[in-house]
Order: sequence, then C-alpha cells, then structure tokens
Amino acid sequence: MRPYAVVMALIIAVMAGFSILTLMHVGWDARLPIHYGTAGQPDRYATAPWALAVLPLTAAVLAIGLPLLGRVLPGAKSLARSTAAWGTALVSMVALQGVAHAAMVSNAMGHPVDLGRVRALGLGVFLVVVGNVMGKVRPNRLMGIRTPWTLADDWVWDQTHRFGGWVFVAAGLVLAALALWLPPGHPRGPGLIAMVLLPTALLTVVRSYLYWRVRPGR
Repeated sequence: MRPYAVVMALIIAVMAGFSILTLMHVGWDARLPIHYGTAGQPDRYATAPWALAVLPLTAAVLAIGLPLLGRVLPGAKSLARSTAAWGTALVSMVALQGVAHAAMVSNAMGHPVDLGRVRALGLGVFLVVVGNVMGKVRPNRLMGIRTPWTLADDWVWDQTHRFGGWVFVAAGLVLAALALWLPPGHPRGPGLIAMVLLPTALLTVVRSYLYWRVRPGR
C-alpha cells in the first residue's frame, strides 16, 4: 500500500498548498461556499480558512481512516488480498476531493467554474476507475457491493462484483457525458448525480439477490 499512500499524501499536500495561496489572496474574512443545493447553487457559506480546509481535511481523513478501518473490520485479510483494487479506490476517493477543491479554489481566485458540473464529471471518472477494479475485490465489509446476499456467499459476491463493475463503468460514462453536455437549466451537481446513482445502486442490489437465488448448491 506504500505507493498508494505516497500518491495520496502528494494530492493532500498540493491541496493544502493551494489552500494557503488562496487564503493569502482572498483574506481571512472572506466567505466562500461550502455546500451546494440540488440545483447546483451555493446554499451554505463559511469563512475562508474553514472553507479552504474542509476538502483537504476530508481527503486526509479518508487517506488515514479508511486504511485503519480496513485493518480492524471483519474481512481484513480478504481486503489485504485486494491491494490493487483497494489502493486504486482510496487514491480515487482522495483525488475526487482534490478535483472539487481545485474548482473551489478556481472560483475563489476569480475564475468561475461550474462546481456542479465538475463534481458530476469527477464522480463519473471515479465510477469508471472503480468499476474497472471491482471484480478483483475479495469479500469484506468495507469496500464493494455489500448486501446480505453478497456477504453470505463468496460465489454471489464474485458474480455481483463482476456484474457491478460493468454497471459502474457504464454509469460513470453516462454521468460524465451528461455533466459535459447538458445545457444550462438542466439538473447538475447532486440532482444529476442522484439521477444516475440511484438506479445504479438499485440494479446491483437486485442483481445480488438474483444471484443468491440461483447460487450453486442452493
């Protein structure tokens, strides 16, 4: 996991560096958006130091906390045998925070960016990357499609994750395409993300149940 940890540390360091530069530019008393509504418009603000610290701190918590959880939760040995998939997912999650942070910094520096579009595009790429490694994840309770049926049977887990990998890649491509090409006035940000993720989640859960119904030896 060391190479993945180094990459995550570099991403977080770059985020922190841009936060410092931006803070020096806008001043400590400036107020920046930290949350966006379903229409992609800012609906919550915070002072610049906190606003610019939120995403680097979130990335640091993910980079440190998730590997620690992976060592103590049931299935830790299985997760250790999924090093490439687990490391790729961790780096992708941290990088996703970095993309959102870059958009926030760009806006704060006077270069407007559609944050809803950026977040949806970033999540689309994330789904494609994770979908490509999902079939290599061994049964565990931290990463993957964790339903009662996948956790109860290794064969169901394997089949669901092979299927889920294709579904995640397809959902990611659709989300990225919509984020890039939808004209103004259409839902972006959380609204667009929910439109794609909810059917994706439902499809993989239903499929895991169907695999459990036809599993060998039933």
